[in-house]
Amino acid sequence: MTELFIEAVGPWWFVSAIAVAILGVGRWSRLVTYDKFPPAAWWRQQWANLTAKHEGWIDLMFCPWCFTPWLMLVCIGWFFLGYTAVWIMWAWWIFWGWGALSYVASIILARDEPAS
Repeated sequence: MTELFIEAVGPWWFVSAIAVAILGVGRWSRLVTYDKFPPAAWWRQQWANLTAKHEGWIDLMFCPWCFTPWLMLVCIGWFFLGYTAVWIMWAWWIFWGWGALSYVASIILARDEPAS
């Protein structure tokens, strides 16, 4: 059945999924490790409090180089889990697609600002 699905969607399905995964993970990684958005900042502070006594673990939520590979693992696992139920695949496309689109829009907006 998986082979029929792969034939039906074609290679652009996977090219699109790879682009969405890269951009979506990039956006969510930035949100978690850097952005000043209050829920993200609160989460980083909670993580810092939780890991204060465990040297090195605090970096996970403050370092995009540390956090991104683990988030990409979640993204890829979720994508393949989507082959078990259609709603899981739709949820994947909506969640990671929203992140990807918002990241691209933010990059365009940042480049559109006049130099100070």
